[in-house]
Amino acid sequence: LAPQDFGGGYFLIGTRTNQAGVDGLHVSKLRSPLQFDPNNDVQLDQPISLRTGTQSIQAIAAAASLASPQGYLLLANEIRVNGASNISLSKIDQVGNLLWYVSLGSEEKNDTAATVMELADGRIIVLGTVVIGDQTKMALFKLNSTGRLIK
Repeated sequence: LAPQDFGGGYFLIGTRTNQAGVDGLHVSKLRSPLQFDPNNDVQLDQPISLRTGTQSIQAIAAAASLASPQGYLLLANEIRVNGASNISLSKIDQVGNLLWYVSLGSEEKNDTAATVMELADGRIIVLGTVVIGDQTKMALFKLNSTGRLIK
């Protein structure tokens, strides 16, 4: 659900494959009552590119970011070429330009994204699961407004 500050409506987030066969994130915004508005649609002309070693990506959630600069947080699972998954978090501005990208979790274990939310002060919370040793545990990542871990 998009906030009224951004014109209301709904987010669609998913995976799109380009002509070269590379997966990337795709986000569009539907205005109420579920209609595309080409003048206000947040639709990426190019999918957000994946970092080297990523085989595919599975979109999980989108959330509006009211902190400066305003935009959207995109949460996804990256499937690595070794078969493991990482938590991926990107921020785009209101027209779809990539502002920053971070990957959370280990390179060898299966870490899975669940949800993302931005606090009023711009800090970001990501909930998911991480594998530590042979155990899967719930994880809460506290990030600053640029996606870096808060110590």
